[in-house]
Amino acid sequence: MQENMSVEDVLKALKGKIYYSKEKKQKERIMGIEDIYKTTIVIAVQDLTEEKINSLEESSFFRKNYQKNIKTNDININEYHERLIKRLNSEQEIKAYSFLPTGLGHYESKKELMNQILRQALQEDRKYIYVYIDDYDIENLNKSLATITEEMTNTLLLIIGINKEESTLTIWKKKEIINDWIIRRPETNEYRTFSKMAKNFEKLYRTKRKDIFTSYVPYDSIEFNSLCNPHQLRILLIYEQDKEMLGFIEAERINTIGSYRYTPARIIRIHRIFVVEHRRREKIGTRLYQAVLDFARKERYSRIEVKIYNFTPEAQAFFESFGLNILAYQYETQVSKK
Repeated sequence: MQENMSVEDVLKALKGKIYYSKEKKQKERIMGIEDIYKTTIVIAVQDLTEEKINSLEESSFFRKNYQKNIKTNDININEYHERLIKRLNSEQEIKAYSFLPTGLGHYESKKELMNQILRQALQEDRKYIYVYIDDYDIENLNKSLATITEEMTNTLLLIIGINKEESTLTIWKKKEIINDWIIRRPETNEYRTFSKMAKNFEKLYRTKRKDIFTSYVPYDSIEFNSLCNPHQLRILLIYEQDKEMLGFIEAERINTIGSYRYTPARIIRIHRIFVVEHRRREKIGTRLYQAVLDFARKERYSRIEVKIYNFTPEAQAFFESFGLNILAYQYETQVSKK
C-alpha cells in the first residue's frame, strides 16, 4: 500500500466503489478491495493507534488484518458519513445504517452494537454500515470483531483508527462462495434422509435433559408425514445445498383472534432450528430464520416467538443477534420423594 494514502483517500475510494466509479479503481487496487461485496462496513475508532494494535498477540484479529498507518487530514468522518448515508437512503439502491455513541442510531452497549452490526450484515440486501466508537478496550474490541466476522460472508470491513498524529487502516474481507441452495418443504419419502441429517439435534436434548427427552429423532415417521402437508398449521422447512440436506426449521401458526384472554394476534412460534455441525457459520441458520420471517411478513403476522433452553447458548446468541427480546423466564425445581 502506498505511503501517501490518507483517511480522505480511503473514504473517496470507498465512495467510488459503492457507486461503481471507474475513477477510484487505482486506490481500490492499492488497498486490495477491487471485488464487489454485498455488505460494506466502515468502523471509525478514536485513537486506535499502531501501538495499541501491536500490543495484541500476533494471531489476533487486528494484527492479522492490519494494513499500515495512513495520513490524517481535516475531514470530519462523522459528518462525511451523515451526508453519505442520507444520499444512499434517498436513492434507495442500497440500504445505509449508522451506529453512533449518541444521537440518531446510538447504541447502549458494545454487546448491543456488535449484535446490531451482525444482524444488519446478515440481511440479504445490499447495504452500507458506518460505526463510530470513541470508548473501548482494545482486547475486547479485538475479540468482538473476531467473533462477528466468523458469521459474515460477502463483506468488506474497513476499520479506520482516527488519531491526530497518524491514523491506522485495518481491512478484513470475505467473498461468499456461491453454491446452489434452496429452502423447501420436505417430501414424505425423505424421512430416512431427514432423520440421518438431524440425528444430532435430539442427542443434545437427551444428553442435557435425560429426565425429559428420550427420543432419538426430532419426529417419528407419522409426525414427519404430517409436517410435509402444506395445509396444516405447523411448518417444516429444510435447507438443501448441492442436493444435500444441511438443516431445518420448524414453526407453528397461532391465532389468538376470538380468545377472551389474549389480545387478538397472529403469531409465528419457532419450535426447532438446526444446522449440521460441520456446516455451521455459513449463514444456513440465518437463511432458515429469514425464510420464516419473510413468510410472517408476507402473511401479515404480528410477531415471532421462540422458546430456548438455557443449555443452548449458541441458539440464544443467534436469536439475540436478530434483535429478539427476552420476555419470559421459566423456572423449575425437583420435588423430593422423601
